[in-house]
Amino acid sequence: MRIIHLSDFHLNNDENSYHVMDPLFEDLKKFHEGEKIDLVIFSGDLIDKGGKSFKDPKDGFLAFQERVIERIRREINLTADKFIICPGNHDTKRELDSKIDEMGLSHYLVDAQLTGEFQKESKGFDKIKRIQPYKEFERSLYNQFPTINVTDYETIHDLNIAEKKVAVAALNTSWRCYDSATDKGNLILGENQIINQINVIENADIKIAVMHHSYDELKDFERLNIKNLLNKHFNLV
Repeated sequence: MRIIHLSDFHLNNDENSYHVMDPLFEDLKKFHEGEKIDLVIFSGDLIDKGGKSFKDPKDGFLAFQERVIERIRREINLTADKFIICPGNHDTKRELDSKIDEMGLSHYLVDAQLTGEFQKESKGFDKIKRIQPYKEFERSLYNQFPTINVTDYETIHDLNIAEKKVAVAALNTSWRCYDSATDKGNLILGENQIINQINVIENADIKIAVMHHSYDELKDFERLNIKNLLNKHFNLV
């Protein structure tokens, strides 16, 4: 199985920026002609600053789909379920959540138990509206594939590639991103993003986890446990 890993395009509405990617697309086509590319993983920051240069984030994500995803898919004859995305901090529209709500969450989510309860009980995108435009785009991208489960947090891809069952967990480390100056060391993944998908993961031959941020950007209370869970249940992070 051959995987291409891409990240951090920070797409904006400057027409000139699109041409910078042309050499990459040409290289991918050459790589694919030499040896088939089975999977493309894009690990966050599809757009720049929450789509600030676009009318709204939706337009930014649709531009990314048209200019990046569809272009790569055409070049290497890839189905949409084999193009994996996960959210980065630039894929959130932070101002959709009030400072009061953000302060409340910061003081409430202080351990794994409270985080798990919040993730389990929160309905829709109440208090995490910042991630809603991205998740709506993700659902529209994969809604035709019954083996892809898009939740309000993580997305699990249950794939068949080269006669192997492949599970890819696109984890969301960006739902707590709010202030670039203070995000590092204060982000939360939440064990539920892994535990909720254990059945799919354990039944796979190859298990891959994707996330935008590194372990040291997570809060102290969960950093080691998340690392242990990922090491235990995945072949590749």
